[in-house]
Amino acid sequence: MSDIETLATRLTTLENAVSVEFAKLNARLDALAGRGATALTDDDQRRLRDALGDEFRDELTEIRTELIALAERPATIGADRGGFTSVEALHGVGQKLAQQLAGIGIATVGDLLVQSGSAAGRTTIMEAGLSEARLRHLYRQADLLRLHGIGQGEVLLLEAVGIDSTARLATQAPRDLYETLVAQAEASALPPPALAWVGSWVQQAQQLPPIAHW
Repeated sequence: MSDIETLATRLTTLENAVSVEFAKLNARLDALAGRGATALTDDDQRRLRDALGDEFRDELTEIRTELIALAERPATIGADRGGFTSVEALHGVGQKLAQQLAGIGIATVGDLLVQSGSAAGRTTIMEAGLSEARLRHLYRQADLLRLHGIGQGEVLLLEAVGIDSTARLATQAPRDLYETLVAQAEASALPPPALAWVGSWVQQAQQLPPIAHW
């Protein structure tokens, strides 16, 4: 079952539970009126219904937010992402640099990761015109793109909050990171992530072995 289907099932179950509880409340109010009890004013009844709704409101809001975020994900999660993605998908790689990299056999993100995995490979890349600092930055972007669900937009968002590597991502608490990313997305006019995706990224990062050590 997909994340969207799971959340939709949770939402339906919760909404049904809310409907049942409201039906019980209405039945109790009708029973009180039938026994001649002092009738509740409209304001009293509204307050009772609001109090009942408060029990479910936070969870309903969270699930609906998750569904919207998942449904509106940009098309950066496709199967073409990751190792087979062109190096031009990396921020800071233009046509000129892409041509330089192609000259040493690096056409994709996967190629860059493989070359960066050895000291000799990194030397070859730097001899093509990249500084070590710039290569390290591109490598970390490429490493993040290995994670399912992360594309160019997600890399930008993660970098904006200081998560510039899978190693750093692996140390994050999913809920805290999610809230930070949502706030950053709003400030940057970028699509917000879904909590399910953020949790998946952290889990993947924790399980993914590094390619380069330097």
